[in-house]
Amino acid sequence: MPKPPMNDVVKILIPNGEKDDYGRDSFTSVISVARVKYASSLHLNNEGGEFRNTVVVDLPPETFVDDGYSVEWINRNGETITGAVEGIEEFLNYPGTVVYYRKAYVNKKPVGFRFG
Repeated sequence: MPKPPMNDVVKILIPNGEKDDYGRDSFTSVISVARVKYASSLHLNNEGGEFRNTVVVDLPPETFVDDGYSVEWINRNGETITGAVEGIEEFLNYPGTVVYYRKAYVNKKPVGFRFG
């Protein structure tokens, strides 16, 4: 079954190494289409189970993303959410010469998510 189309719009904030007048990091922004999905997973450790909530952002192969970049998007409720990219996966063809799409994992809790 094919993946659904990329109907969401995200802004990728790339740090450019400069500071603004107030000493904060300055960013360059790139706007791209994406597929944003909230995901939660259960990881077992010595003390029991631990839930990790992440946001999975599928990006087209033309959009470059790296660890430490920030992703900003508007969720279904109209709220602007920003999170840092903590992991990247690339989906390639068998010889590894063509990137079909990139999957970025953003560590951000879903808005209004409550457990327990």
